[in-house]
Amino acid sequence: MPGSLRLRLTLVSSVIVAGVLVVTAVGLWLGQRRVLSDSMNDSLRQRADEAEARYLDSGSTVSFRGLASSDDDRGVQLVSSRGEVLRASPNLADVSPLLIDLDPDEDERFSKLSELGADDDTYRVLTRTITGSDETVVLHVLQSTDDMEEAIAALAATLLVGVPAVVATLAALMWWLIGRTLRPVDLMRQQVEAITASDGTHRIELPPRHDEIGRLAGTMNTMLDRLAAATTAQRGFVADAAHELRTPLTRIRTAAEVGFGHDDDAEERERTRQSIVAESIELQRLIDDLLLLARADAGQLPMRSDPVDLDDIVLAECGQQRTTAPNVDIDTRAVSGAHLHGDAAQLTRMVRNLLTNATRHAGSRVEVALRQTGPTIEFSVSDDGPGVPAVDRERIFDRFARVDESRSRIMGGTGLGLAIARDIATRHGGSVVYDADGVPGARFVVRLPGRD
Repeated sequence: MPGSLRLRLTLVSSVIVAGVLVVTAVGLWLGQRRVLSDSMNDSLRQRADEAEARYLDSGSTVSFRGLASSDDDRGVQLVSSRGEVLRASPNLADVSPLLIDLDPDEDERFSKLSELGADDDTYRVLTRTITGSDETVVLHVLQSTDDMEEAIAALAATLLVGVPAVVATLAALMWWLIGRTLRPVDLMRQQVEAITASDGTHRIELPPRHDEIGRLAGTMNTMLDRLAAATTAQRGFVADAAHELRTPLTRIRTAAEVGFGHDDDAEERERTRQSIVAESIELQRLIDDLLLLARADAGQLPMRSDPVDLDDIVLAECGQQRTTAPNVDIDTRAVSGAHLHGDAAQLTRMVRNLLTNATRHAGSRVEVALRQTGPTIEFSVSDDGPGVPAVDRERIFDRFARVDESRSRIMGGTGLGLAIARDIATRHGGSVVYDADGVPGARFVVRLPGRD
């Protein structure tokens, strides 16, 4: 289970909890030790104050009764400046003078004694100088630290057992809680695995909750809807592309077969050659369009951002169209200067596709207009053809879309020109729309961001 998110979350949370508990336990242990140590220091000071008061009142005949204990836990010793024991509690009567030196600027000091005569206990000692009327003496008040150390050791033992037990309990609880939380995610994973490319209708069952898990399920269903739509569009695109490729290939094959059947007829061979060349050009144009759309969909179609004079492109393409469609009058009187940053080659293709579409469907006339108003360029192409029904004016920008299949077959075209024109305009931050207001036929308007 190394790759289990549940395991990783449990381990990480357990380590964090263990770290917090260890830091807390160490702090508690140190704090308890300090509290007990301060309490013992206060007790030693209180007994030292009482012993000092008794000495100042009684001198060397002072009695330390009540300040010591019979079980050797506490004791008092009074040492003269000559190092002689003047008075001691009964439990320190046979103990040599305690030799604990004080610095000249010290009145008292706390120290630790590990051995005291034959006793191997550890003691906390408060040493204080007392200046009397006769001489200066040194007072030692001591107390065993065994009880304090035992209390601290008991606390440490409790923490050593308690902290791992708490961590283990919390780890088990977190394992259960994380598993319960991630169970809907695992269920979604199983449902997604059941969705195949051949049957993409299934969706994730939305959990009865409106938290992050519920929103994730809704987002995944939306994503699956987009994928299903993209898959459907891709299948339709492939089917349409295969159909379009088959048409010129069939014509080329038919022309070749007819030509091979008339090897002795020079005129028929020439017609066959011209037909094959024309169909080959159409096939090449279709393949180029398909490759351009495929590269654009894959994000592999680079776009330059050079200064472009769009009016030069429009006038050049109109001149080319007059050559290829001599029966159509192309009016360019409304073309004026327009400048933008973009890819000249792609913009040329956009203009060519719109002009080719217009001349293909025009009765006898095409009007081209170009103007720049402030930061906006408007380029329009109008024809006097039959126009496009209202219900089809948006669909014509779809790939392989045709309003009249039979007429399109006769007049040529693959149904990709307008789709490519819109794609190029969109890539340049603009748009292409069908606008039939004020014209008898079809009118396409391109709006692009211009430059000064």
